[in-house]
Amino acid sequence: MKSKNTKGDSARIGLLFSKKRDNLGLSIEDIAKSIKVNTFHLEAIENGDYSKFPSEGFARAYFIKYSNYLSLDYSFPSDAYKKDREDEIIERSVTWKKPFYFSKNYIYLSLIFLIILILLFLSFLQFNVKQKNILEPNYEAIYNLVVANKKSFQIRSSNTPENEPQTNNNLVLSFTSQCWIEIYFDEKLIKKQLFFKGESIQVKVKKPFKVIVGNADAVIGSYNNKVIDFTTYANRLRVSKIEFKNE
Repeated sequence: MKSKNTKGDSARIGLLFSKKRDNLGLSIEDIAKSIKVNTFHLEAIENGDYSKFPSEGFARAYFIKYSNYLSLDYSFPSDAYKKDREDEIIERSVTWKKPFYFSKNYIYLSLIFLIILILLFLSFLQFNVKQKNILEPNYEAIYNLVVANKKSFQIRSSNTPENEPQTNNNLVLSFTSQCWIEIYFDEKLIKKQLFFKGESIQVKVKKPFKVIVGNADAVIGSYNNKVIDFTTYANRLRVSKIEFKNE
């Protein structure tokens, strides 16, 4: 039958383990090799310091193994982990009973944030009202404008002089092949140039003037939107001279 332990058992039992080992003439190292236990933990049992063990279950297993080897009939010390349990219970009770409260700073920040949200919401509503007033058409004003300017909405005839082609003294030449040109105004040379396929030229020139092209078949021309026939007046070298005189 195992002996009943009393208060302070850890240190007292540890001392009994140490005395029994000395009586057997054994060292800590000898027993550690025999039962395959670390000397560090055997010394902890003899010193009554069970904080050296990683857990209570681990300490109990080593205690039983050591006591069996020494043929001692003692139960595991009741005070070995008593303080740790009391500390854990106290810590839990303090944690559970700790009241939750809002700090003043938290309340102030919450109020400021709420005020900002309200101001943003009011600004959004005001902006929508202004946009609605801007975008909503004033039908009465539009109607009055239409009535007051009724004549401006009448469709003009396409035959009126305003729709006739404007004459701006534009001479336009386009080239389908290589060709040189000369343009004379009042018998003075004002333009001389060689052109290639795909090129074109537009010149503002008043009458009287004349145009000479080196390849009548390679030129498509117009003056004030009227087509110029270069091929009819071309010579055998395909050089064509067209004169525009004052009417």
